[in-house]
Amino acid sequence: MLLEKYRPEYSKDVIGQQEVINFLNHFLKKWEKGKLVIVYGPSGTGKTSIVKSLANENNLEVLEINPENQFSLEILRTATKQASLLKKKRLIYCIARDF
Repeated sequence: MLLEKYRPEYSKDVIGQQEVINFLNHFLKKWEKGKLVIVYGPSGTGKTSIVKSLANENNLEVLEINPENQFSLEILRTATKQASLLKKKRLIYCIARDF
Protein backbone atom coordinates (compact mmCIF):
# COMPACT_ATOMS: atom_id res chain seq x y z
CA MET A 1 0.00 0.00 0.00
CA LEU A 2 1.26 3.50 -0.75
CA LEU A 3 0.46 4.64 2.78
CA GLU A 4 2.87 2.08 4.23
CA LYS A 5 5.49 2.69 1.54
CA TYR A 6 5.66 6.42 2.26
CA ARG A 7 4.95 6.36 6.02
CA PRO A 8 7.54 8.50 7.87
CA GLU A 9 10.36 6.45 9.38
CA TYR A 10 11.36 9.19 11.82
CA SER A 11 9.25 11.46 14.00
CA LYS A 12 10.98 14.55 12.55
CA ASP A 13 9.22 13.72 9.27
CA VAL A 14 5.72 13.80 10.83
CA ILE A 15 4.23 17.23 10.22
CA GLY A 16 2.02 19.17 12.64
CA GLN A 17 2.19 16.88 15.68
CA GLN A 18 5.31 18.08 17.51
CA GLU A 19 3.56 18.52 20.87
CA VAL A 20 2.33 14.91 20.81
CA ILE A 21 5.72 13.62 19.64
CA ASN A 22 7.50 15.50 22.45
CA PHE A 23 5.07 14.12 25.04
CA LEU A 24 5.42 10.54 23.80
CA ASN A 25 9.22 10.82 23.60
CA HIS A 26 9.27 11.96 27.23
CA PHE A 27 6.91 9.11 28.17
CA LEU A 28 9.13 6.52 26.45
CA LYS A 29 12.28 7.81 28.13
CA LYS A 30 10.69 7.35 31.58
CA TRP A 31 8.62 4.27 30.66
CA GLU A 32 8.08 1.81 33.48
CA LYS A 33 6.57 -1.63 33.19
CA GLY A 34 2.79 -1.46 33.54
CA LYS A 35 2.50 2.19 32.47
CA LEU A 36 0.09 3.07 29.69
CA VAL A 37 -0.55 6.00 27.40
CA ILE A 38 -3.55 6.36 25.10
CA VAL A 39 -3.13 8.15 21.78
CA TYR A 40 -6.46 9.05 20.22
CA GLY A 41 -7.87 11.26 17.52
CA PRO A 42 -9.60 11.30 14.15
CA SER A 43 -8.45 9.14 11.26
CA GLY A 44 -5.57 10.54 9.27
CA THR A 45 -3.99 12.65 12.01
CA GLY A 46 -0.78 10.59 12.22
CA LYS A 47 -1.32 8.39 15.29
CA THR A 48 0.07 5.23 13.69
CA SER A 49 2.89 7.10 11.96
CA ILE A 50 3.95 8.69 15.25
CA VAL A 51 3.87 5.40 17.16
CA LYS A 52 5.80 3.51 14.47
CA SER A 53 8.40 6.25 13.99
CA LEU A 54 9.03 6.55 17.74
CA ALA A 55 9.30 2.78 18.03
CA ASN A 56 11.85 2.84 15.23
CA GLU A 57 13.86 5.60 16.91
CA ASN A 58 13.75 3.91 20.33
CA ASN A 59 14.49 0.37 19.07
CA LEU A 60 11.09 -0.98 20.16
CA GLU A 61 9.16 -3.86 18.68
CA VAL A 62 5.61 -2.85 17.73
CA LEU A 63 2.80 -5.31 18.33
CA GLU A 64 -0.29 -4.01 16.58
CA ILE A 65 -3.63 -5.30 17.85
CA ASN A 66 -6.89 -4.66 16.02
CA PRO A 67 -9.80 -5.02 18.46
CA GLU A 68 -12.29 -5.59 15.68
CA ASN A 69 -11.00 -9.07 14.98
CA GLN A 70 -8.61 -10.29 17.68
CA PHE A 71 -8.68 -8.20 20.84
CA SER A 72 -9.40 -9.73 24.20
CA LEU A 73 -8.06 -9.22 27.67
CA GLU A 74 -6.39 -12.64 27.53
CA ILE A 75 -4.53 -11.85 24.29
CA LEU A 76 -3.31 -8.58 25.78
CA ARG A 77 -2.13 -10.33 28.96
CA THR A 78 -0.27 -12.94 26.93
CA ALA A 79 1.36 -10.30 24.74
CA THR A 80 2.65 -8.36 27.73
CA LYS A 81 4.26 -11.47 29.27
CA GLN A 82 5.87 -13.00 26.17
CA ALA A 83 9.50 -12.27 25.44
CA SER A 84 10.21 -10.43 22.22
CA LEU A 85 11.72 -12.57 19.47
CA LEU A 86 13.85 -9.56 18.57
CA LYS A 87 15.07 -9.07 22.19
CA LYS A 88 13.56 -5.59 22.23
CA LYS A 89 11.11 -3.88 24.51
CA ARG A 90 7.63 -4.22 23.07
CA LEU A 91 5.25 -1.37 22.36
CA ILE A 92 1.66 -2.62 22.11
CA TYR A 93 -0.43 -0.48 19.81
CA CYS A 94 -4.18 -1.05 19.74
CA ILE A 95 -6.09 0.34 16.79
CA ALA A 96 -9.43 1.39 18.27
CA ARG A 97 -12.17 2.91 16.16
CA ASP A 98 -14.14 4.49 19.01
CA PHE A 99 -13.87 4.89 22.76
